[in-house]
Amino acid sequence: MDKKRRLNGSIKELADDHYKLYVTVGYNQKGNPVRRTKSIRVKSERQAEKALRDFIVELEGSNYYKPTKIKLDDFIYNEWLPKYAEKKMEYKTITLYLHMLENRFLPVIGGMMVADIKTMHIVNIINNLKRIDGKEGGLSRKTKKNALLSITSVFNLATEWQFIDANPIKKIDVGPDERVYSKKTEPYNTHEIGLLFEALKKEPLEYQVIVSIAVTTGGREGEIAALEDKHIDFSKNTITFEQMIIDKSKIGSTLQNYTKTKTVKEVSVPDGLMVMIKRHMFNKRADRDFVGIDNEWSKHKFLFSNVEGKPKRVSSFYQRWNRFIKRHDLRYITFHDLRHSSATWLLHQGVNMKVIQERLGHKKIGTTMDIYAHVLKEADQGAGDTFKNLF
Repeated sequence: MDKKRRLNGSIKELADDHYKLYVTVGYNQKGNPVRRTKSIRVKSERQAEKALRDFIVELEGSNYYKPTKIKLDDFIYNEWLPKYAEKKMEYKTITLYLHMLENRFLPVIGGMMVADIKTMHIVNIINNLKRIDGKEGGLSRKTKKNALLSITSVFNLATEWQFIDANPIKKIDVGPDERVYSKKTEPYNTHEIGLLFEALKKEPLEYQVIVSIAVTTGGREGEIAALEDKHIDFSKNTITFEQMIIDKSKIGSTLQNYTKTKTVKEVSVPDGLMVMIKRHMFNKRADRDFVGIDNEWSKHKFLFSNVEGKPKRVSSFYQRWNRFIKRHDLRYITFHDLRHSSATWLLHQGVNMKVIQERLGHKKIGTTMDIYAHVLKEADQGAGDTFKNLF
C-alpha cells in the first residue's frame, strides 16, 4: 500500500436501501483501475458514506498494495503464503514450493516488482537451474517441474487477485531430464525377506513389530507411525490405517486425520504378528500407567511413542532402519521399499492384484499395475511355463 496516499472510493445506489461500494486499490499494467467492491444494505446515504470509510480502513489494514508497487518476495510472504497456501495446500506441498521459491526464484527476481516480471525471466531461471548442493550432475525433469509449479502457483494467484493484469507464466518447457540415474533398488525377494525376519529376532520387541507391520501390510511409514490401540482388531486379525504422522520443521510429529490417499484401509495380518502386537501393547500400557501421561497426546494411545505418549518421528524410522540393515549385513533398501517388498511377496504367492491394490491403499488398480509391471511380467512367464508339460 502507498502510505503517502489513502485509498479512495465511490458509492452507487442500486435500489432502496441497497448500495455498492467501490474502492480503487491500484492500477494494472494498462493503467486501468483495479477496484474492490462490497454490497451493503443501509437506511441512508449518510450511513453508506460511513460504510465506505470503514471499507477503506479495512482494505488499508489488510495490506492491499497497488499491483505495480509490490515486490515478488512481499507478495509471496504477505499474500500468497498466509492468505492462500496455508489455507488451501497440504503442509508437504507448501514446504516443497517454499523451498523452490526461496532457493530458485527469490535470489534472482525476489526484489523485482511483480508487474515487471516477464516470461523470459522465468524461462531463463528454469533453463539455468543447477544443483543446490554444488555436486556434479544435472537436475531431474521432476525437480524442474516442481520449480515451475511453485512459481506458477504464485503468479496464478497474482492474476486472479488482480495484482497483475497479464500472467507471465506461459507454456514453459522445462527441458529434458539431465540426471543420470543409478539402477533402481529392487525390493527384497522371498529369500531376503526370510533373512530379514531372522535378523529381527535379535532386535527389541517394538522394532520387530514396526518392521513386521511394514512387511505384512505394505503400510506407509507415516501411517504406521500413526497407529493407535483402537486400530488393532484382535477379533478379526486386522489393522486399520486411517491417519498419518508427518514431520513438521521445528515442530516435530504432527497428526493428520487422513492417509496420503484420503482412504481408510483395513488389512488382515497373521496370528503371529497379532501375538507380538498384544505383547507390545501390554508393555506400552504398563509404561503409560507408570509415567502418568497428561499432555496434548494423552487422549491418544499410539503403538509407537516416547514415554510421554508423543508418536515417533517418521524420520526416526529411516534412521533406525539404516542402522539395522548395516548391523545385520542386509542388502540396502529404504524403509519405504518394505512396502514394495510386501507387494512383491504377495504377487509371487499368486494373490489377486485387486487385493494387493486395496492393501496398499492405491485409489486406482492401474497405479498398482504400473508400479509392479516387472513382477507381473515375471509371473506371466511363470504362468506360461506351467503349460510346458502338455507338450
